[in-house]
Amino acid sequence: MNISSNVANRARSGSAVVMTLCGLVATLAMAASAQAQPITVNTINEPGSESGFTLSFPDLGITTSSKVVNTNISIEIDEQAGTASFQKYSQLVEPLMLPAADGSLISTGEITINIKTSSGTFNSATQTFTTNDLFVITFTNDLSAFGLTSPTELPSVSTGTVSNTV
Repeated sequence: MNISSNVANRARSGSAVVMTLCGLVATLAMAASAQAQPITVNTINEPGSESGFTLSFPDLGITTSSKVVNTNISIEIDEQAGTASFQKYSQLVEPLMLPAADGSLISTGEITINIKTSSGTFNSATQTFTTNDLFVITFTNDLSAFGLTSPTELPSVSTGTVSNTV
């Protein structure tokens, strides 16, 4: 089973964080028929698939991206109830470099992303889900010069498709 998912976050306090996550492969299979009970689908990064994390400060004209190193996700899908929610979302991102006022570069250090809350819908006819999520983003280094505290909470809407192929 494959799951592809895109996560787009809403702008917050003059800065926006946009995450894109795709190319995940599930470790559990989901039957093609409707499920009587909710199921949990666990995913990991698909080898050879690139995932990225972008941090944007539109007011400052700064956009920087880095590679997602590792992602582990569990999403619970209840076809009968038409619901979906992330039960686990854990992601490790390589450091981003941000330009400082003096022209030097400041590293974010490794970035970890975890889910705090998630709830949404699942359309069994199209095998698609949409969730409203609250992510916790933790930066290793001090980014107070950019108005970021760590950890910081970021609301998000995630959309994705579940297919029955591996």
